[in-house]
Amino acid sequence: NAVHIYCYNIAYACEERANTEEAMAWYSESIAADSAFAPAYCAVANLYVENNRANDALRLLVRFDRLNPETPDRWQVSRSYGKTHLALKNYGRAKEMLEESNRLHPNDPKTLFLLALAYDSLKMDKESLSTWREYGSKEKDPAKLAGALLRIKQLEKKIR
Repeated sequence: NAVHIYCYNIAYACEERANTEEAMAWYSESIAADSAFAPAYCAVANLYVENNRANDALRLLVRFDRLNPETPDRWQVSRSYGKTHLALKNYGRAKEMLEESNRLHPNDPKTLFLLALAYDSLKMDKESLSTWREYGSKEKDPAKLAGALLRIKQLEKKIR
């Protein structure tokens, strides 16, 4: 049954066009069709965080974990937890979850970006610098890369 993937793909397209409400509805349909489909839960959690509803994101991720403690997509769920904890200013917990995500699925640019932010928030300059460098070597988007290079320069100056 591929209904959950069909709904997820429509939701993703809606999200790309900044139609958050419609994306949320389609992601919810995807979850209803398959309650073990981690990408849909993570997408909803990320939309919640981006719309200042981090507590709702956390509740959703905890619900997913209760239903699917052995998900093969643990890295993705951990990344969403990390993003959520960053938004809630739980920097230590964000760092733990993002380090776990990076350990399970190394070199994912989104994870590296969030992990670098967590290290920044915890004033862990050496770890931050190394993670920003790693992120910079993986990121393809020129605008995001420019931001990373600026942060790397700031950290290099600070650490000297």
